[in-house]
Amino acid sequence: MSVSGFSSENPRVRYEAMQATGLLLNDLAPTFQTKFHGDLLPVFIKMLGPEGETHLKLQTQVMACLTSFVRGLIDEESAEDSETNLA
Repeated sequence: MSVSGFSSENPRVRYEAMQATGLLLNDLAPTFQTKFHGDLLPVFIKMLGPEGETHLKLQTQVMACLTSFVRGLIDEESAEDSETNLA
């Protein structure tokens, strides 16, 4: 997965990269999370760090992506648990 949009100089490009990633995290969960966690999590953490994103709107979008990332993993785990209980 290319994360080049996350490091663009233009804040609008960074915002749209986050927006598109958030949609993919929601629509393709949990496959997207398990396949691209090595690429995404370091970028998200870097963007939230002290040397990271300075625009509040972009920081909020990064947190939304992290929320979608974790929610996709939790939903998968809940589905597996309910399948186990039904068997």
